[in-house]
Amino acid sequence: MADWLVYDSLAPSTHGALAPLYEAAERGELSLPHCGQCGQPLELDQQRCDACGSAVIAWRAVEQKGTVHSSTTVHRREPGLILTEEPYPVAMPRISSTSCMRGTGFMK
Repeated sequence: MADWLVYDSLAPSTHGALAPLYEAAERGELSLPHCGQCGQPLELDQQRCDACGSAVIAWRAVEQKGTVHSSTTVHRREPGLILTEEPYPVAMPRISSTSCMRGTGFMK
């Protein structure tokens, strides 16, 4: 993560509840939380399944396909935050293999 951030301390924590997301990313995979009881896709920070009420979370690798709902090019330079001199794209995709996952990401 620090490859585009000025300071490592600006990067999100790769430990704790989202550790499986970052571990999968290190392997080149996209892993997202699902209900361990009924298989319902969950939001990244969701603690209980809306469908069955279970609090068991199972992380599963999902297909890396989706639809870009919004994108933009950021021209504002943030010299204290990111290491870039050029405008950079940011997109908001909806992952096809889930019913609810949306994310915003920095693209190289």
